Amino acid sequence: MPRVSVCLAVFNGAASLRAALDSVRSQTYTDYELVVLDDGSTDGSGEIATEFGARLISQKNEGLGAGRKRMVEEAKGDLIAFIDHDDEWLPDKLRLQIPLHDDPSVVLSHTAGHYEHEDGRKWDRKENIPAGTPALDHVLPLKVIASSVVFSRQKMLEAGNFVADVKICSDWYGWLILSRMGSFRYLSEPTVKYRIRAGANSEPGLKFFEAERYVIEERFLPDFGAFTPDITDAERAHYRSILRKSLGRTKRTIAHFARLSGDRNLAMRMHREAIACDPLNVPFWLSWVKNGLVWRPG
Repeated sequence: MPRVSVCLAVFNGAASLRAALDSVRSQTYTDYELVVLDDGSTDGSGEIATEFGARLISQKNEGLGAGRKRMVEEAKGDLIAFIDHDDEWLPDKLRLQIPLHDDPSVVLSHTAGHYEHEDGRKWDRKENIPAGTPALDHVLPLKVIASSVVFSRQKMLEAGNFVADVKICSDWYGWLILSRMGSFRYLSEPTVKYRIRAGANSEPGLKFFEAERYVIEERFLPDFGAFTPDITDAERAHYRSILRKSLGRTKRTIAHFARLSGDRNLAMRMHREAIACDPLNVPFWLSWVKNGLVWRPG
């Protein structure tokens, strides 16, 4: 059995898929299997995966949450490494990262990354995450690049696995539920080229922020105690406050998109709910007053 299952989900990603798979094939660490889930592609993505010797899983188009869930279920390795079809790994990514998991308490590791935008902008994303940082502090707020992650398959299954109804932000959902299963480790050396395309799930837009609202407001806050059983009440209150403030920022952003589309009722409701999430946030109040007094649809 391979130690690592490299898992890639794709929907009509033929234009970039070869580069992603080439970067996997170029790894200096070789104890892995390659699993590609074709999520109903019509552009030959599945055939490209087969050319690279991947174990191909084909399904009708169900979205990234369902795809990640199935790949975890069908992976053979003890560890799973995700890569998106439009990203690339640097050659030593697995060689540098897999030894972190020799410590059985580590359930997830992630790294810095090179960010590349379609318009040519490039920058390095590096976080200040010292060793011993609690797992929740890696994800609240989110500091994890999905294509940099290696995680324990068994611990993800025990945590409940990804879910089909979280299609956008499915990675964040997975890291949140996994954070209660053990420790996270961060490697400050970039190991991935993370590409941001207009219209991609990683490009912020209304669907992205609505998905973020759903994860926080409907998945985590109602039963936050069950997701954080092993921390103190004071720590739980601290993380709940972070989630509430994050929800406020998300709702304020949804209000912005509602204004652009001319939906005044939704915009004003989201402004009020943002204030309820973070009443001491002065910019939230100013936005509400500004849009209430002077309505300027996009």
